[in-house]
Amino acid sequence: MITDCKHENTETRSMKHCNQIKLQCLDCGQSVGHAIRHASIAPEVLITITDFDYDFRDLMQEKMSEERKAAWTEKNAEWLGESPKRKAEYAEYLMTPQWREKREKVIDRENGLCQGCRVKRIDEVHHLTYDNRGDELLFQLVGLCSPCHAKAHHTHP
Repeated sequence: MITDCKHENTETRSMKHCNQIKLQCLDCGQSVGHAIRHASIAPEVLITITDFDYDFRDLMQEKMSEERKAAWTEKNAEWLGESPKRKAEYAEYLMTPQWREKREKVIDRENGLCQGCRVKRIDEVHHLTYDNRGDELLFQLVGLCSPCHAKAHHTHP
């Protein structure tokens, strides 16, 4: 969730559930900045302030999430293509001493516990990104049990 946007098109709104007055971005729906003190707003202005539009915020978050997902899919289209050549190259890489060493470092870092559920043992070391495939940074890898790994790939039942 975005906590502060960079847009400048804002309007003062009332967040009734927490009794706060905040600026709401009219471009992305996010609340902007810190709460505004009620005492700093003239009473005649205070009664004209409209309610914070949570539906608009949620709609824009969903839209931005879909745009981020589409951008990720486009960026990683080669990997998502599942071409036989890609599968063979990746399978070959996973057999190298370099990969096995990284895998062991990730499992050691996480004390052998799945980072998805923190209950089961690590079965898989999952790439958070394929940007540096073959030369991954350790923070780009996470240890997961098989069920959590399936969830990470959206293949769970």
